[in-house]
Amino acid sequence: MVKNKTRYIRFDFFEPKITRFEMIKDPENNRKKIKKIISVESFDFINWMTELKKKSNEDKEIFHKQEKIRADRIYTDPKTEYGIVHFTRLRETNVPAITQSYVDELQEIGLKKDEYIAEDASCLYDHDINILMIQRNIYSLSPAGIEFYINNFLDNTCEIVELHPVIYKKAFKRGRGKNIYRTITMRTSDVQQNSSLDNPISRAFKELEKLEGYDIEVVVKATKGKSTKLNKKRVETILEEFEEEKEYLSKAEVGFKESEEASLEKIDLLKGKIFTFLPFSIKPKSFLNQDVVQTDMINEYSRKDGSRQLILANR
Repeated sequence: MVKNKTRYIRFDFFEPKITRFEMIKDPENNRKKIKKIISVESFDFINWMTELKKKSNEDKEIFHKQEKIRADRIYTDPKTEYGIVHFTRLRETNVPAITQSYVDELQEIGLKKDEYIAEDASCLYDHDINILMIQRNIYSLSPAGIEFYINNFLDNTCEIVELHPVIYKKAFKRGRGKNIYRTITMRTSDVQQNSSLDNPISRAFKELEKLEGYDIEVVVKATKGKSTKLNKKRVETILEEFEEEKEYLSKAEVGFKESEEASLEKIDLLKGKIFTFLPFSIKPKSFLNQDVVQTDMINEYSRKDGSRQLILANR
């Protein structure tokens, strides 16, 4: 019997903002025009969804980076009133091949003229606090791609929507408590400043001051291998110590994995983005069902100890 496989999916959080501007003459060069910002406000994503839903399927398809993208499912969850949008990239370049066990040759999938590899990503929007939760999929639309899609359907050319990452107030604490640490990176902003810390990285900083450089970066990585990792207790002690004197740092980052099967993720400890992972059980040779993803997004975001509460706590 073939067992299901667990896949961990990352979800990021953004505040959609709309900037209104006008083009005015550059005071230093009359031949040029520059943008004058009039206002920056929360973007009404629900209204944008409502207007987009009125369009035909054909009109909702546009090109981005030489491939078709579309929003193909748009609705409001009746229980929470969260807006849900499902985006798909219709991939026709660099498509995967098929093969068989113990066979060297690769074969074309054999897509028909109007068939594509569907690469999808779901979004959840909370109108009350203006938060957009985005499913990450390296083959589908990135947040920048979603920005591009949103702006394509604005009527006013003097408006632009940008997705601003939601940031932890105390990002250093977010670096602790990870299952598997793979890397730790620290960079001094000025080695001439004196720090009272005494750990392997701070001692390396002090030793390297003798080179009379201005910036020093120390990167510690686990050895190559799927199951290798840094000493968890020691890493967390170093993070705890540096948190007390983070003004000496211009960069602080840890690379970690939630499990041996998960992808490597990195956290910026000085300005860390809020994100979460959700596990999904997937049958081999099957795709991840969008209904399952969207249901789990709603449940995770809205539960008492979910991402919504975390975001509110960091405002």
